[in-house]
Amino acid sequence: MIKRRFAIHSASGMFEVYDSDQQEDCTQNNRSNLPELVPENCSRTDWSNLPELAVIMVMKYLEDSDRGSMAQTCTTWARLVRTAALWRRRHVQLGIDHKSDRKAVQYFEQFAGNLHQLSIACQSRGFLTRFRLKENLAQIISNITEKKPKLRALVINRLGLDRFRKFDVIKTRDRDLVNGMCKMFRGQTRMRVVKLPETYVRLVTGRRLLQALAKGSGPQVATLNLIDFFQHGIAVYRVPNIQKIITSFTNLRKLAINFNCLSEEILLGVAKKTRGRLRHLTVRVHERDPHGHRINGRTWKAVRALCPELQVEFEFDSICT
Repeated sequence: MIKRRFAIHSASGMFEVYDSDQQEDCTQNNRSNLPELVPENCSRTDWSNLPELAVIMVMKYLEDSDRGSMAQTCTTWARLVRTAALWRRRHVQLGIDHKSDRKAVQYFEQFAGNLHQLSIACQSRGFLTRFRLKENLAQIISNITEKKPKLRALVINRLGLDRFRKFDVIKTRDRDLVNGMCKMFRGQTRMRVVKLPETYVRLVTGRRLLQALAKGSGPQVATLNLIDFFQHGIAVYRVPNIQKIITSFTNLRKLAINFNCLSEEILLGVAKKTRGRLRHLTVRVHERDPHGHRINGRTWKAVRALCPELQVEFEFDSICT
């Protein structure tokens, strides 16, 4: 097997390729031929003539702190660090500690406009950390609304809006957060993946959020995850207009939802609106959710006729245990 080696001429910015079997003397014991690959008048550590695209490719593999260090090297690298392609994807964990949360907020203040894919994991147990988490998340959402990025995917895990609701300060923070999320959803029109599991919103709040999402990216969303989006114990399928809201997502390929959000009418409506595009349906049945209603065999047969490639998966949580 012939191994290929590369050498960079920093003076000319050119790359040279040679075979290892042809340059066997370029080893740790004998490097006499290295000067032939690198000009004598060139420093081995001089990257000034390295193509900007190569520098950007290197930056893609670096942490934020390392990119910051590179930005302090020279004005050229400082400009390259702000290249939009470096900041398209972001995964943020909120609620771990205040310092990391503030760093996340600072990122969105500078680069929120470049985002295409955003994932936020909420991790907090105590009252104080939960309050700070929602405060920081509200600032992040405000920056996204202001910068107007063209989001393609949005994931917010374990937001848990049902926690500590008995405190007025949490109620106020939740209200501000929900208002900000609705405004952000209405302004995003290109999202194809939206996942909001374990949000645990109240009925009225959840309906507002879904309406805003449907108004913004309803015709574009292909993957929608609403597992445990609503609080447990609510017969969501009985709520007026809920069928109209869910069927507003006309481009669905994958849908994950709780059984208490489905009825025969809603299921048939989704199948008709998606026009055969729906391919995967995940339904979670939870012990604390109303699950006494039925979807009979004729309905499933009609759904299968409308969506011939549909695969259905049921998840049972704390049922018959």
